[in-house]
Amino acid sequence: MYLLNLDNLGGFDQGPDGGDDVVQRTGPRGGVWGRAGVWPGDGGYVYIPTSSGQSGGGLFDVYKYGLSGTGTPSLSLVASSSDVFGWGAGRR
Repeated sequence: MYLLNLDNLGGFDQGPDGGDDVVQRTGPRGGVWGRAGVWPGDGGYVYIPTSSGQSGGGLFDVYKYGLSGTGTPSLSLVASSSDVFGWGAGRR
């Protein structure tokens, strides 16, 4: 998962040392076959259904929005389901 700056999306090879201009990379946590959900309240959360190598479905990961020690926006994994969700779980 990539966290990007909405006001400066950068571009391919436009970041430091010729890399992509990405604020944060998180994972790998498995493929994403559904849409992420976002809750802006309580500081901000992102909910993502992932394949996570599970048969017939995947896990449901929860990330919390925050700031790193340098003040850069960041996402931290705060929870992951123990139940497997079907592949279409993120579309409803």
